[in-house]
Amino acid sequence: CRHGIGHGVIQRYRLDAEKDVIQKGIDTCKQTSIAVDCENGLWMDHFAVSGLGLAMENRMMAPDVVVAGLMSALSSLDESPQGKDLSTIQERFQLPPLPPTLQICSLGSDDFGCFIYAATEYLLVHPGDYNGALRYCTDPSASISKPQVTMCIGGVGSALAKEHMDDFSIVEDVCQTLDDESDGIRCFQNAQSYYRTSSGGQSLKEAGLCDNLTRYKKICY
Repeated sequence: CRHGIGHGVIQRYRLDAEKDVIQKGIDTCKQTSIAVDCENGLWMDHFAVSGLGLAMENRMMAPDVVVAGLMSALSSLDESPQGKDLSTIQERFQLPPLPPTLQICSLGSDDFGCFIYAATEYLLVHPGDYNGALRYCTDPSASISKPQVTMCIGGVGSALAKEHMDDFSIVEDVCQTLDDESDGIRCFQNAQSYYRTSSGGQSLKEAGLCDNLTRYKKICY
């Protein structure tokens, strides 16, 4: 338990260090003639690295790991874990929420560069949970503007396309879960743009990927 406090302390101050690093990076980008492109790359790198770090931290704090560690500790104290009820630990243990990722975008001058990559962090911690990533973007507690929410949703669309280049019906299934129809369209359109860029200019229609769509078939080209 005392050891665990050390984990909490370092994770708390790591967030402060993260803000300092980002601010210094943005200040450096502003000194160049390509500030917007520079900052775009900064955000992409940041969320990829921070997401991997958070994924590792969450794995270290996962219930099964905690229970295994507790049983090991009991054994080292010559106390048999046999007969001790540890089943409720996993039920009571809750993973900590992600840090306020979307608020950190306020440090930058390029909203698009930050919000388009923000969901990357969530998806590295929760691989394949695209519906959760959309909820992450649209959660009112993030206190971000509608255009910023839309950019974040577009980033999820791009991530969907990256993982499902050969089946856009999966992209459609996820994007259409959004309550706001315009958000769903933006999600799909960003996925479509990502495909075109990544395939050397080939369209979804040319690749035959519009054929099995329903809701977004009319905007698939």
